[in-house]
Amino acid sequence: MKRALVVIVLLIGLGFLSGCLTGSLQGQVLDAEDRPVEGAIVTTSPPTHSVRTTAEGYSIEDIPTGEYRIRARKPGYEEGSTDVTVQWNTTVGADIQIEREE
Repeated sequence: MKRALVVIVLLIGLGFLSGCLTGSLQGQVLDAEDRPVEGAIVTTSPPTHSVRTTAEGYSIEDIPTGEYRIRARKPGYEEGSTDVTVQWNTTVGADIQIEREE
């Protein structure tokens, strides 16, 4: 009985810690001439966040650690993406290039 209680406490603790292990992303969505694209939607896959870019770019806080594909889309542009690994207590830079549709 005591051993089962210890196992349960450990599992709860590990579940709590996995939710606390987060990092951040920041970057810009750029056009073919490396100019910032305002108003693009940046999403994570697997899905955790979705944000809209400004002239300064984008920032996403509190992303669980792991591997992600970051996608950017805006009407009139082709979708762009990049792969990143989010690590605990770290900010990852992730710029995404998108090009105007033909």
